[in-house]
Amino acid sequence: MSSVYERILTLNKDRLPDIVQLKYAGIAENVYRFCRGTCHLFYGYLGKAEHIPET
Repeated sequence: MSSVYERILTLNKDRLPDIVQLKYAGIAENVYRFCRGTCHLFYGYLGKAEHIPET
Protein backbone atom coordinates (compact mmCIF):
# COMPACT_ATOMS: atom_id res chain seq x y z
CA MET A 1 0.00 0.00 0.00
CA SER A 2 1.32 3.42 -0.89
CA SER A 3 1.67 6.22 1.62
CA VAL A 4 -0.80 9.08 1.91
CA TYR A 5 1.86 11.36 0.44
CA GLU A 6 2.28 9.13 -2.61
CA ARG A 7 -1.48 8.86 -3.12
CA ILE A 8 -1.86 12.65 -3.07
CA LEU A 9 0.98 13.07 -5.57
CA THR A 10 -0.46 10.39 -7.85
CA LEU A 11 -3.90 12.00 -7.91
CA ASN A 12 -2.48 15.41 -8.83
CA LYS A 13 0.30 14.40 -11.23
CA ASP A 14 -1.58 15.32 -14.42
CA ARG A 15 -2.94 18.64 -13.20
CA LEU A 16 -1.59 22.11 -13.87
CA PRO A 17 1.54 22.57 -11.73
CA ASP A 18 0.71 26.13 -10.65
CA ILE A 19 -2.76 25.11 -9.49
CA VAL A 20 -1.43 22.03 -7.70
CA GLN A 21 1.04 24.19 -5.76
CA LEU A 22 -1.86 26.40 -4.62
CA LYS A 23 -3.76 23.29 -3.57
CA TYR A 24 -0.79 21.96 -1.58
CA ALA A 25 -0.38 25.33 0.13
CA GLY A 26 -4.07 25.28 1.02
CA ILE A 27 -4.12 21.76 2.42
CA ALA A 28 -1.03 22.55 4.49
CA GLU A 29 -2.85 25.41 6.26
CA ASN A 30 -5.12 23.38 8.49
CA VAL A 31 -6.84 20.04 8.96
CA TYR A 32 -10.14 21.22 7.50
CA ARG A 33 -8.60 22.26 4.20
CA PHE A 34 -6.59 19.03 4.17
CA CYS A 35 -9.78 16.97 4.52
CA ARG A 36 -11.50 18.90 1.74
CA GLY A 37 -8.48 18.68 -0.56
CA THR A 38 -7.92 14.97 -0.02
CA CYS A 39 -11.46 13.61 0.10
CA HIS A 40 -10.38 10.87 -2.33
CA LEU A 41 -8.47 9.32 0.59
CA PHE A 42 -11.59 9.26 2.77
CA TYR A 43 -13.75 7.71 0.07
CA GLY A 44 -11.07 5.15 -0.71
CA TYR A 45 -11.09 4.00 2.91
CA LEU A 46 -14.87 4.19 3.14
CA GLY A 47 -15.23 1.82 0.19
CA LYS A 48 -13.14 -0.78 2.02
CA ALA A 49 -15.03 -0.52 5.31
CA GLU A 50 -16.71 -3.72 6.45
CA HIS A 51 -19.31 -2.04 8.60
CA ILE A 52 -20.49 1.54 8.79
CA PRO A 53 -22.40 2.22 12.02
CA GLU A 54 -25.76 3.91 11.79
CA THR A 55 -26.39 7.10 13.72
